[in-house]
Amino acid sequence: MIRVAAAGALFLAVFFEPVATVVTGWTRRSQSFGIIIFGLFIYMLWARRSALREIPVRAEPLRGSVLLAAGCGMLVVGKAGSMIVLQEFAIIIAAMGLVWALWGRSCLKSVTFPLSYLVFTFPFFPALLGKHAAFFQNTSAFLAAKILSLGGMPVSREGEIITLPHVVLDVVRDCSGINHIIALMAISMPMAYFTLKSRWTKAGLVVSSFFIGIFANSMRIALIGVWTRFHPNADIHGPTSLLITSWFIMGFGLVLMVFAQLVFRKMEARDAGTTPSTVIRDTGLHFGAKTASNPLPVILSVLVATALVAHFTVPRRDARPVSLNLFPAAFGDWTGEDVAGAAEQFEEQDADLAVRRIYRGPSGSDIKVYLGYYSLQNEDKKIFNAWNEALESNSRGMTLSGAQGENLTILETRYRAGNGWRKAYYWYLVDGRIIADRYRLKLALIRNVLAHRRNSAAIVVVSRADADSRSGSAKSDFIRSFIQPATSASERLFSR
Repeated sequence: MIRVAAAGALFLAVFFEPVATVVTGWTRRSQSFGIIIFGLFIYMLWARRSALREIPVRAEPLRGSVLLAAGCGMLVVGKAGSMIVLQEFAIIIAAMGLVWALWGRSCLKSVTFPLSYLVFTFPFFPALLGKHAAFFQNTSAFLAAKILSLGGMPVSREGEIITLPHVVLDVVRDCSGINHIIALMAISMPMAYFTLKSRWTKAGLVVSSFFIGIFANSMRIALIGVWTRFHPNADIHGPTSLLITSWFIMGFGLVLMVFAQLVFRKMEARDAGTTPSTVIRDTGLHFGAKTASNPLPVILSVLVATALVAHFTVPRRDARPVSLNLFPAAFGDWTGEDVAGAAEQFEEQDADLAVRRIYRGPSGSDIKVYLGYYSLQNEDKKIFNAWNEALESNSRGMTLSGAQGENLTILETRYRAGNGWRKAYYWYLVDGRIIADRYRLKLALIRNVLAHRRNSAAIVVVSRADADSRSGSAKSDFIRSFIQPATSASERLFSR
């Protein structure tokens, strides 16, 4: 008992920050469901208390500490990259390693499912699926259009916009159904845990809940199209707002999940009737039986080493001087003027230094440029935030020539602004090196933190009306006369 208390206390000390972030999040409305998830986790363990008591304790400190070290490594990387989701996910991996080291593999197998369920208390799935909101919007719109078409209603679709004879439906981000898909998946895990026996049927129910959520959202959108056809002047979400996202997806989705659970139970019953029973005998040979009997020294060594590494890799503010005003105010015939704001979402980032500039050229159109520099990033202020979503949703790489003739890759995207569309070109910079991929940027920042204890970075965004870039020759001229000089200028500005 003393070993468990000592290991648990040090574990909580090392993982205090992400654990505190999770618990604090339960007080916010958007994450208040976390306390319910944690309560279900405790109930899962309590429900299996008799089975857990019968599992023989065979500590496996060496093998368990490998998994513990992997979780601790994720914690360090998450701290270096200011990735709280990775730090929170590391809690589960490290906890599994701790269980393995203290009680053995048999105990770990028994608690892996409840421990995995804790991932729903973290913003892991919202962060993961949120990056693909455009996919869920388009998929829901596609399926809804197919459902309406099968019902005989004339329909056309362009992306997330569904055009019907009587109404135009825009499947916006809030209608992507992501939050409710996650909620259905969270419900499916305890449902599978308590009602199904096979690992495959349990996994099948959880996976099916994901597709049920997408289908339920698509059906909701299709029914909105039908409702507005016969009730054009009524509330678009149906009587008593029945077709609003939460009500319909959760209600209809739960009905489909119960049906899926019954199907999986019948599959188990069929397999049980055709598969001969197997008697498992204890051979006396247990995984890890020859490992050291006292796991505490190895566990404490891993946790103490993690605490030291995490302490000495905390990033510091980059004190090297940088002046964004040195970014050229003219590129050929384009002349720029600093402005307080350019009415773009992505310029609302909380950067340490920022320049907002509008360039005007011979064509009469305006080019909006935003430069943001972060001398120190943390969870509250970082280059990846909600304001980048307008850029990230439909981005693709574009290759162009650098100042020395080398190939550079930047990002190109198209987004809606007001009643029209705009085209944006943007890129990130670390130590004067242009990076177009956000994951490569994270790796570069982590490397800088581990080597130099700094995570400074910059972002440059160039935006213009989409109509101005539809001509192939106009786009080529703009890239050659503005984008290429701007990339070179930004490399010189941030090369220090």
